Amino acid sequence: MLKRRLLLNLVLLFCLIGLIVFIFMPKPKAPAPPGVVLAPAIHEDTVRVIRIERPSHPTLVFKRQHGHWRLTQPLRAPANPLLIKTLLSVPQARSDRAYAIEKSALPRFGLQPSRAVILYGRTAITLGAINSLIQRRYVLYAGKLYLIPDRLADLPHSPALAWVSHALLPPGARIVAIETPGIRLQRKASGRWEAAGHSGRVSPSAIDKWLAFWRQAKALRVTPASRSTGKKKPEIRITLANGRTVLYQIVAVKPSLILRNTQLSADYWLPPGITAAIILRPAPETAGKVGFSERS
Repeated sequence: MLKRRLLLNLVLLFCLIGLIVFIFMPKPKAPAPPGVVLAPAIHEDTVRVIRIERPSHPTLVFKRQHGHWRLTQPLRAPANPLLIKTLLSVPQARSDRAYAIEKSALPRFGLQPSRAVILYGRTAITLGAINSLIQRRYVLYAGKLYLIPDRLADLPHSPALAWVSHALLPPGARIVAIETPGIRLQRKASGRWEAAGHSGRVSPSAIDKWLAFWRQAKALRVTPASRSTGKKKPEIRITLANGRTVLYQIVAVKPSLILRNTQLSADYWLPPGITAAIILRPAPETAGKVGFSERS
């Protein structure tokens, strides 16, 4: 009986030793992805300015300001974060190899004249033609030719408005006043909100949800402003804590709600579920005028 117990203890001991060795044994490193990184020295967290120079198109300039990217030339507006992320991924794209190339061969790959030149700070990556067989783009970096996945498609040649954020308000916006055809809402020095011009009482929870909606609302698409009929359109005026005023005109409510940013001459097409009632006023309760504190 003692021998069996001793044997069992030895088996358990060896199992425990094996488990400890397995846990602390160095794990084999995953094999490195094939190919070479285009520009390993360019890291997205160190880039502050991106410039896209394009033949026959205005130069685009993006700057990181307070942790957010803005388009600063030829328009001034918050940049679309998804497109900026794609732009920042280009230097880390992989090519099967780096190819030596003579200057006389550059036109053959669409690199002279180039399709576009992207400057990350002072470091330039030149975009060339697309290899139609494998849908990869020829690029020139540090005098070498690379063939990388075409993540940008036609974006380098797109109008500046295509790079603008679809959000109705800039990142981190703090609303201190908002005026629509349905209500006027203003934050007082005490921190309390006062609503006026509304036919019913506005609850604190309703106003919290309404302000949160405005801070998070995004358009499905942004297009150049359509031709104006000259008729005065109802307006939405939003004042932010930094003193900036954002102005929208209500262009249409059916079949889609369209708001026009007059500063950008751009129309913001809202999703079908967002109606004029949601945009113009929070949900009412009972008659009267009320002051309250913002919770968010």
